[in-house]
Amino acid sequence: MQGFINVFKPSGVTSARVVAILKKKYHLNKVGHMGTLDPMAEGVLPIAIGKATRMFDYFLSKTKCYRLKMKFGVDTDTLDITGKVTHESDVIPTNNEIIDVLPSFVGEIEQIPPVFSAKNIGGIRAYSLARSGHDVQLKSCKVTINKLEFISYADGELELICDCGSGTYIRSLVRDIASKLNTYATMTYLCRASSGNFNIENSVDIEKFDGKLEDIVFPITSIFSHISIININKLDAQKLCNGLTIKTNISDDICFAKCDNDLLGVAVMNNGMLKLKTYLKEEN
Repeated sequence: MQGFINVFKPSGVTSARVVAILKKKYHLNKVGHMGTLDPMAEGVLPIAIGKATRMFDYFLSKTKCYRLKMKFGVDTDTLDITGKVTHESDVIPTNNEIIDVLPSFVGEIEQIPPVFSAKNIGGIRAYSLARSGHDVQLKSCKVTINKLEFISYADGELELICDCGSGTYIRSLVRDIASKLNTYATMTYLCRASSGNFNIENSVDIEKFDGKLEDIVFPITSIFSHISIININKLDAQKLCNGLTIKTNISDDICFAKCDNDLLGVAVMNNGMLKLKTYLKEEN
């Protein structure tokens, strides 16, 4: 079996723990999550099983939606309430001051990831180095914020909704908003409401789910509905699966190749010739 599961990850559970639960519960070998969700956060965690794990790179352009809360006047080493307090400030911004600065964070912005993150530094996770007491220096990178919506503000705690591209760190966004307001802040709550075509409304808490695995697995093609599907004959299917190219007149640069009901994989066009890029055919 292969495909995707729309898992709801509770707060206090690591993304790796969710994968381990699935492996043990359903006796699966190939399982992987499509983008880490912080342990303190809750919400959508797309899980791939079988050859669907090969689709990770195709998730990199997916938009995500978060609901977050941030408390002004304090920050921590982890940039959320699970960390140790590093700075405090008496500066608590007003409602209007917050509304005025939020537009400056919409669009393509530069952002430095948190030192307590899964970023790789010489093959070692940044959080491992930070926990060992090393001075972690991360380079800034460009991320895209599509929308930053003001929801509420009371007692120094601000609630926002953020639509953003992959690679965006909400904890860094919290830090930078506070810095723009000449104060500090730390994240107190985070919920990922959606990730691409995965939405929290139809997500499943895998620890509470007692049904059959096939009842919650989405086919690969249904998750990437923007990628067209072409059906080819058995002779051409054999050629593609053997690493050869076939001639076709499709206009798309990328597509799913199928033969009858079998998904062969993701294929790419080059000068009128089609070739498999990602092999997804299930073995009989």
